[in-house]
Amino acid sequence: MTFAARTQLGSAVFTPVTHIYSPGSGVETIPVGATKLTVELGQAGAGGGANAAAAPSGGGGGGLARTAVIPLTSANWGQTINWDLAFGGLGAPAGNNNGDPPAISNVSSGTFTTAVNLVASQPTGGASFGTPAGIGGTVSGGAVNTPGNNGQTGNAGGNGGAAISGIYVNSGAGGRGNEGAPGNPGGNAAVAFAYA
Repeated sequence: MTFAARTQLGSAVFTPVTHIYSPGSGVETIPVGATKLTVELGQAGAGGGANAAAAPSGGGGGGLARTAVIPLTSANWGQTINWDLAFGGLGAPAGNNNGDPPAISNVSSGTFTTAVNLVASQPTGGASFGTPAGIGGTVSGGAVNTPGNNGQTGNAGGNGGAAISGIYVNSGAGGRGNEGAPGNPGGNAAVAFAYA
């Protein structure tokens, strides 16, 4: 992580910066000099189904949540926000199997005195045969909460739910369902902390 704050003509000037994280867990520290923060969370996608000879479906895509712009003061510098991000759900093993969902992803205030509570639910994995295709995950806690896209069915396997494009990160796409082969895994979750 990097941030820049410099003194110019006796006043602090902050250089905008965005910190982006991939799956795992950690703690974000608000940098010195920041006056605004936006948090954007993209959930992971679910894995695609597999079938030896029929029509497995694709996994559901992850949803995307974004906070409104949060004002910051010097009292917030050095305060923390916790994040926990899922890996994409595993694609189904070859044979007649369903894809796996990812874990729940979330972002929550640690010592940060403004409440942040973004939660992304689990999209469902693709089915081994036809319907139901994977269902996109839901999200909550943001000023913008966009649910994930559903997976699709198809004769030789359905596509996973498409990723949702955010301002800073994208949600994970669902994995494709495959006939005669393992299902594809879902895309990973990501979070961005954008400071100005």
